[in-house]
Amino acid sequence: GPALAIYPGSRLRVRFENLLETPSGPHLRNNYHYPNRSNLHTHGLHVAPQKPGDDVLTTVVDPGQMWQYEYRLIPDHSPGTYWIHAHAHGSAVLQTG
Repeated sequence: GPALAIYPGSRLRVRFENLLETPSGPHLRNNYHYPNRSNLHTHGLHVAPQKPGDDVLTTVVDPGQMWQYEYRLIPDHSPGTYWIHAHAHGSAVLQTG
């Protein structure tokens, strides 16, 4: 994906649209399930783990649905290289490779 420059104290909005097909498979906690559901997770950013931000436990975007993520960086956020990836429990390994 593209590289973004985000500055301390700023806000990043990501419109995530799941264009995968309808989910299939059983619902099993902490096992492979619903391979076409998705969400996003950040690494290294000091952001809140609640909606509409980095909530990987309850924010799930089904196929054909959209979610507007919003990440607010703290004013003294350290510089660095951070990343974001798909993180739906049960299907993350399929979506990230």
